Amino acid sequence: MATSTFPLAYRNLQRVRNASIVGVDVGGNVKMLEKMVEDARRETVEKAIKVIPEFMNVANSLGLNRDDINGRLV
Repeated sequence: MATSTFPLAYRNLQRVRNASIVGVDVGGNVKMLEKMVEDARRETVEKAIKVIPEFMNVANSLGLNRDDINGRLV
């Protein structure tokens, strides 16, 4: 699942859970959506682990420090 579909899957999961709370029979949709959301989260974390170090290398080469990146005033 592409990470761009994560918000849609998460909203659908919330809707299905809410429907379940009020007594609507949602069948296996909750488990399926929970798996989709978990897979998207896992994929996002894996990509971030790869991208963040490279981003920091670029920032360092531009002479930026963590305060610059985080938007803190020094």
